[in-house]
Amino acid sequence: MKKTLTFLLAIAMLAMVSITAFAATNDGSAATGIDVNGEFVAADAPADKISVEIKWDEMKFTYTEAQKVWNPTTHQYDQGDGTWSSEAKNITVSNHSNIGIKAAFTFKGNNGITGSFDNAELTLSTASGKTLSDTPSATSKFSVTGGKLTESGKLGTIEVIISKSDVQGITTEAALKAAIAKGGTIEIGSNIILTSAITITKAVEIDLCGYTIEETNGSMYMFQVSPSGGNLTVKNGTLVSKESTVMFECYAPLTVVNCTLKGNDYANKLAIINANSGCLLTIDNCKFENTSSNNNVKDIKSNASVTLSGNIVKDKGFDLANSGSMTVLAGTYNFDPTQYVDESKYSIINNGTTWTVTKNKT
Repeated sequence: MKKTLTFLLAIAMLAMVSITAFAATNDGSAATGIDVNGEFVAADAPADKISVEIKWDEMKFTYTEAQKVWNPTTHQYDQGDGTWSSEAKNITVSNHSNIGIKAAFTFKGNNGITGSFDNAELTLSTASGKTLSDTPSATSKFSVTGGKLTESGKLGTIEVIISKSDVQGITTEAALKAAIAKGGTIEIGSNIILTSAITITKAVEIDLCGYTIEETNGSMYMFQVSPSGGNLTVKNGTLVSKESTVMFECYAPLTVVNCTLKGNDYANKLAIINANSGCLLTIDNCKFENTSSNNNVKDIKSNASVTLSGNIVKDKGFDLANSGSMTVLAGTYNFDPTQYVDESKYSIINNGTTWTVTKNKT
């Protein structure tokens, strides 16, 4: 009885199933066409993939012990504090991920040794849509800042923590101009095209986060750092000016860090940066690219100054018009910086195509 019931139930269930059938009548006078359709099922969104390359200088620092001085009053030797070598070491992070990332740096020192980073956290844009040569990258500098050493050995450990970036940066020209008008720190979230110039009248820091700001309109300048309260820092990305445009018209403090600056292509000896009266220009770890015979920095006025440090690569000149001053600090340069180096404080080594400047031990 149980088997019979099961069989009858199966027949009943099959009878309930709806089967779609297609049919046509053919009288032999023509072929019957049967459409063949395909259903597209989209793939799931690609998974987030983090792939980051980290490069660093040799992390070796020198501690010079203070000389002992005989104290005739106590019949003992007095000894002051020693000194650490002052050069900073670079840690460069390149993002090959399909998402934006953050790199956070910490230092755990041994036996009271302390250290610091000029950038304790870097934010880099996604590599998606970029060529290998345009891989988003940025650099943090590490220095030993304190503690004593009694013998050579390990000073501590730097930890680099990589995580997904949750930064939603500025993505339009209008939003960029509005943020600059307010002042403060700005993070960029995509490449931006400028169609008109921007004047900086407040303290503004722009973190490009690996992206590019490009001017295409041929304005007189991209950014004017005004003497009326202007103070601009730009870091971690690329700036491009076209035609006769000066990238920075500077009358106040301007700091450019970890950037590639691609200059105008106008042949009448314009520049990427004009260092006008009142300009206090600091350039660290930057590459200059000019497509014409223009200068990288021009018209350094008598009360303007330029300070270079880190890894500086240029393809045109730094014009010291009107007796402005330029100072070269510790770093690596693809031009001879000797005339700008205080050789009482720094040493220069010519490596053929590059010059390395290091601070003298005290």
